[in-house]
Amino acid sequence: MLMYAAMRGAHKEIFDALRDIPVIDAHEHIPPEERRIARDADVFEFFNVTGYHIEHELYRAGMDQQSYLQLFDRNRSIPERMAILEPYWQRCRGTLFGRHVRLSVEKFYGFDDITPDNAQAISQRMKSSNCAGLYKRILRDACNAECAITQCGTADFASDTVKAVVPAPFACVNITRENLVSPKADGSGGMRGYEEGWTAIAVPGFAVPPQGFSRYLECVEEYVNQSRRMGAIGVKMYALPWGVPDRTAAESGFMHVCGGGMLPEYGDNPLRDYVWDVIADICGKLGLVVCVHSGFGGDWRYLRPSSLLSVVRRHPSVHFDVYHLGFPWVNEAAMLAYANRNVSLDLCWLHVISQGMVIDAMRMLADILTPGQVIAFGGDGIMAEKAYGHLLLSKENVAAAFAGIVNEGRMTLENAVDLARRWYYDNPKEIYGL
Repeated sequence: MLMYAAMRGAHKEIFDALRDIPVIDAHEHIPPEERRIARDADVFEFFNVTGYHIEHELYRAGMDQQSYLQLFDRNRSIPERMAILEPYWQRCRGTLFGRHVRLSVEKFYGFDDITPDNAQAISQRMKSSNCAGLYKRILRDACNAECAITQCGTADFASDTVKAVVPAPFACVNITRENLVSPKADGSGGMRGYEEGWTAIAVPGFAVPPQGFSRYLECVEEYVNQSRRMGAIGVKMYALPWGVPDRTAAESGFMHVCGGGMLPEYGDNPLRDYVWDVIADICGKLGLVVCVHSGFGGDWRYLRPSSLLSVVRRHPSVHFDVYHLGFPWVNEAAMLAYANRNVSLDLCWLHVISQGMVIDAMRMLADILTPGQVIAFGGDGIMAEKAYGHLLLSKENVAAAFAGIVNEGRMTLENAVDLARRWYYDNPKEIYGL
């Protein structure tokens, strides 16, 4: 399934040099291991995710919502559920999302595809391996990942194998009275069957809408502090249109919401603008990274990297790690980092969206950015196994991008491998203080 047989010259040499390098998996959504191993996992876990991942591929292949949900109905047998999946899986198994699923199944469960003939066997092997130490076996042993940085609504991770980034308040919602409370990620990370079970980031004043705007800001600060004490290394926000912070306008918006009104997720939102600016300031004091989703996902028309320019410059001592290279606004993201040294670009997710796009983008980034401003890999998934297939595809892409530069005589093979190692390991380790 890899392009290895077709690799030649510098492409093959760089890929071989990257096979076993240490990496930091800089963006995932995996839940705490105890939640994963408590679940009766089967082959359909590979398709159990919300958002623009393999589930979206199945939809684009023609599967409807009702049929998709039937894949997780344990009252149906595995053969019955495979009969539902099979026609749609055949249409998207060759996409990049499909390839990284198949690479992962082959690595951990010994089959190079998911078919009606082997689904039962894969499920049985998953059950046998679904025990304590699973994340170490996948992330440390198979991926050689020193750690994975995850976002699933908690910072409650007992192992150094996983570190947490927590969501900012009302990071991706319309603001109403009900969500003026602590961020209420359901803990599932978008994966069905993982809705309960670990230590919440508790701030007493967030239990009900706090009494007054000043008290609300105190709760916001305590939320970030409590997250840090629990081990969080960053706070996640979104590249929404980010206005100039105005406390008077923010307090007016707060009172409007407390009175039953609403402020929009997209468009003018002075409350969010002010609170997120406060959080950025707190992150600077605590040494936390501000992680920013940009581009594809949700209404991506509003999630442009250029929206971040004013806040990045208001907080020059805060590091902003911009996810997904702003796809499809790739050039905007590159310009944001080129003009601001406190910005890094995280290529998480991109390697399974478009190889051609990310290869071209990496050639540009190698030209215009300093070596410390790019993070090569984040699986952006909810099932730990899929990090392996995603990582392999990322190395395929990095090797192709850098081989082109080497073949043009603009970089030596040794320098290409050194830069790739930095993007995979040194940069995320330094940026996140690991």
